[in-house]
This record gives sequence, C-alpha cells and structure tokens, in this order.
Amino acid sequence: MNVKLGKLEVHLGDNETVHLDLDEIVPIDDDIDVEFTQQPSRYAYVAMVAARSEAQASDAKNYVAEIYAQTDREVRSDLDGQGIKITEARVNSEVLLRRGYSEAKEYQQECYEQHLVMRVVTRALEMRADMLVSLGAHLRAEASQTGMYIRTDSDKLAAHTKKSLHEVQKQPYKVKGHVPEVNRILSEDEFDPAQLGF
Repeated sequence: MNVKLGKLEVHLGDNETVHLDLDEIVPIDDDIDVEFTQQPSRYAYVAMVAARSEAQASDAKNYVAEIYAQTDREVRSDLDGQGIKITEARVNSEVLLRRGYSEAKEYQQECYEQHLVMRVVTRALEMRADMLVSLGAHLRAEASQTGMYIRTDSDKLAAHTKKSLHEVQKQPYKVKGHVPEVNRILSEDEFDPAQLGF
C-alpha cells in the first residue's frame, strides 16, 4: 500500500520557506545501497529544519508575550483616559480582543504546529534509519543462507593459500641435511615434498 505523504512548507521567518517533499524523503526505495548513503544527509537536513522551526516557535512565544505587554499598557491607558475602572479581568479581556494580539497568537500557533510536524518528520527519519539497519541485517542473513558469499569464502581460501605459500617460501629448503645453492634446480633424488609441509 502506497501512502502519499505530500509536500510540506516550513516557514522559518525572515521570508525564508523550506519545501520538503515527504514522498522523496521518507519512503525506502529498491536500491538499499543508495538509501544507506542518503539517510544521514536526509536526517541532518530535516533535523536542521526541525531545530530552526523549534527556535521559531520559541521566538513566536516571546513575541506574543511582548505584544501582550504592549497591548496591556495601551488598554490600561485607554481605560484610564476614559475614566473607566481598571481591573485585571477587564484589561485581560480587552487585550485578547485586540487585533495585534490575536494575530500574534495565530502566528504562535502556526509556528507551534509547524514545529510539531517537523518533530514527527524527524522521528519518521529516525525510524527509517532503524528500518534500514534491520533491512540490511535481513538481507545479509538471507544472502548467507543462499550461498551468495561464495566469493567471500573463495577470497578467504585464496588468502590462506597465498599465506601458506609465502610461509613455505620463507623456509630454507632442507634437502638431505644441507641447504641447496641458490638458483640450482634440484634433482628428483634431492627433492623431498614431505619437508615442504604438504
């Protein structure tokens, strides 16, 4: 079952918008090698965007507090100028009704929702990494059960043979109690294969 995740626009402030195509970032394709190599960069990019969206959500919360303080001061001044008794409940309700505060609160909510979505996408990529590791382990186990490691086993045999030959070549040739001269071909009477370790 293929689920389309769609595209995500993340607004990071200062007129910067990041476009994430979740259908390209999250699913695992057929080429497992490519997926293993691309996973770290995908995760790093999404984690960076998530961190920036978290910072923006924090900034938005501070902005709302600042707007509230400014609006509170304006409401108190307006009520005092009109001769109306100033109570905390009245000031609070007036602040909540002001357009500047409600816009700031909407902005804070958008930033917070965006931050939550980015946390989910980051978690999805962490789960994707876990799935890739698990899938790689299953593929290795399957390959070893089907004999696909014949080449590796033959490579080990070749390395062992090469090592054995090298060790034999390092040993001096002992033929009937003496060391033969260099570059001399041994006669059949002088050659004893048992002394070579075979």
